[in-house]
Amino acid sequence: MRKGQVTVFMLIGIVMLLLVMSLIFMTTDLGNIIFPKDIVKDHVELCMTDALECTLFNIGANNGNIEFNQRLPLLDELETSSEAYFSNYVQKCENFSQLKATNISAGDIQASLAFNQYEVLAEMTQPIDVKQAEQRRYYDKFYAKVPVRLKAAYDAAVNIIGHNLTVIDKDFINTKYMEDYEIKVYENNPDIVTIIDQDSVLGTDLFRFSFIK
Repeated sequence: MRKGQVTVFMLIGIVMLLLVMSLIFMTTDLGNIIFPKDIVKDHVELCMTDALECTLFNIGANNGNIEFNQRLPLLDELETSSEAYFSNYVQKCENFSQLKATNISAGDIQASLAFNQYEVLAEMTQPIDVKQAEQRRYYDKFYAKVPVRLKAAYDAAVNIIGHNLTVIDKDFINTKYMEDYEIKVYENNPDIVTIIDQDSVLGTDLFRFSFIK
């Protein structure tokens, strides 16, 4: 075997060794399965995203409420009820036993939701301690967001209700955040209005905000 060939094989061996060492360095052994170090954090934040989407779906379908009510809630009322629903959803979703790690302890959830013009943000505090053999990781802050313009839709609904419109002119909603949207009024029930946001996707569908005017 030529000297050049030996050098090539040695280089390949060194590269493979470095790759194996990198994989070991970037993973933590939880139970009998090798998980990435941030599997717990990723799992929690995925639950948070699911919870946000479910929360927004309910708000859009129930006159701006988590559960249907004839009255459109004030924004701070909506945030309070949404945070309670969101926290309960995340707690049920976490189910850490599916991660095959026997030493995961999680504390209580404290969540805060922010309904912004362009997106909905969730910030959550929950102490989570992960132990396995000599490895240990601690988490307490988690974040998620969904690009849904809930506040813009809510403001548009308040604007329509406040002016007691019988015929809704799309140009009446004077807000730069809702340029691409559709308003639907149902012939069999003209008091129900749905704002369909062309720029906000919830799951695989456009975000819809239905309300009683």
